[in-house]
Amino acid sequence: MALAAVLPAAEPVEVLDGVAHTPPVTHAALFSALLQRFLKAHR
Repeated sequence: MALAAVLPAAEPVEVLDGVAHTPPVTHAALFSALLQRFLKAHR
């Protein structure tokens, strides 16, 4: 998070509680919503 503080275009980190290494598989709906929000913001 310290690195994000010094990068001018950095965005907040999304911490997914209880999610391990494969969020697209284990938490597909949540991951998809976050990804869609990111992609819409960076068209």
